[in-house]
Amino acid sequence: MQIQLLYFDGCPSHTTAHERLHRVLAELGLDLPVQVIAVETDAAAQQWQFPGSPTIRINGHDIDPLPAATPYALACRAYRHPDGRITPLPSADLIRTALQHARAVPTTAADPETPPID
Repeated sequence: MQIQLLYFDGCPSHTTAHERLHRVLAELGLDLPVQVIAVETDAAAQQWQFPGSPTIRINGHDIDPLPAATPYALACRAYRHPDGRITPLPSADLIRTALQHARAVPTTAADPETPPID
């Protein structure tokens, strides 16, 4: 399972998202590396298809997919929780559900290596 945490440096939430991701991994007994990716330019945001910070992907899939028309940019991201709250962080439940789903579904995606950045 490949796990990526994408962020931009202006995002105050990425550190907490990283800690929350590691806490959920530990709760699930998963000792997996997390590839932390700093998205630093608008060009990189386009190449990474980066909808905002923080973004967590598992096997190349966003844990909270956004509509196709969502722009890619160096921006903070918002997550809607089941109770209607909107926060800058994914909930532990969202992360847990995505990890459990990825564990249950065989990986068929191509290896999402770091895209070249011109």
